Amino acid sequence: MSDPDYPGATAEVPLAPVAALGVSSTTSCSSPLPRLLLTATEAAARLGIGRSTLWRLHARGLVPAPVRLGAAARWSVAALEEWIAAGCPTRDTARPNRR
Repeated sequence: MSDPDYPGATAEVPLAPVAALGVSSTTSCSSPLPRLLLTATEAAARLGIGRSTLWRLHARGLVPAPVRLGAAARWSVAALEEWIAAGCPTRDTARPNRR
């Protein structure tokens, strides 16, 4: 099939066999992607505290700041893990040169 705007161009694109791509035909795409951002409820559960406690600690600068997506607040899994690995420092201690 030709495109009148592009003489000589064809719409058919040859497809490589699935085996040539290194993917088996039985590979499932149903495995979920890892969560990178957590809601307040999920972050609190991961820290073993209540949601309102998480918000109180956030207000005092004692936990990593959430990422804002419009009105939604989400906590980065990586930021929480780094914070825990660093001994749970306050935000001021963790980033003294930041204003």
